[in-house]
Parts: sequence; structure tokens; C-alpha cells
Amino acid sequence: MPFEKIDPLPKKLRNVKSVYLRLSPGGSCYLSAGFRDLQPELYSSIDFEFDPVTEKFRFRVGKGFERKIMSGAFCLPAAITNLITSRNGNRFNRMFYYKVIRLSDGWFTGEFVAVNKMPSIDKIFTEENK
Repeated sequence: MPFEKIDPLPKKLRNVKSVYLRLSPGGSCYLSAGFRDLQPELYSSIDFEFDPVTEKFRFRVGKGFERKIMSGAFCLPAAITNLITSRNGNRFNRMFYYKVIRLSDGWFTGEFVAVNKMPSIDKIFTEENK
């Protein structure tokens, strides 16, 4: 049986950047470039709130908040990120990905979607279409 030459399949490049929030147990956090591209105004800082009773968090981005963002990266206290991520994995997991949901009051929250693997999400969800 003779061998046939197979033409390589063209690579399909995605033009859409993924939209996610990544939290790491040590306090290192990242808002994706896809999130940044969907924001109407430039931002340089983040306001992050965590409720220890419900273990839910919310955040908003803008200018003049306490925590600075540089190229999407920002830091939170390790105790907070450990509490948030402990429900979704173990100590060997290093990156926890959340889809971004816009709340009706203008804040954002996250819903857990993956561990250690970047999700393919191309939009910011709202409370109605989670």
C-alpha cells in the first residue's frame, strides 16, 4: 500500500481573547486581556470585597482604588484567595479560573469554571444569562 501525502490542516487562530478572572491560593490574581478589551474606560486599580459568611466575592475596576492593577495582574491577601479557592480544589491546584458576571449594581463577580486550564469564554455574563 503506497503512502499518500497529506496536506497540513490550516491552523485556526482565534481573534477573540478569553474573558476570565484567575485566582491563585497564594494571593496572585489576574484579569484577562479579554476582560480589559471589553471595558468602556481604562482602569488602573481594583476594589475587591469578600464576604466570609457566604464565601462570595465581588469586584469593580476603575481609577483611585486601593489595589493597583498592572497588565491585568493584582494581589490579594493569601488568606482571602485561600478561602475562595479551597471549595474548588486542593493544595496542588495553582490556578482557579472564574467566568466574569456583571451584577446589576455595576460590580462584577465570578463563577468557578476550571482548575489549571484557561477556559474559552468570549463575553462578560450578566445575572440574567449566567
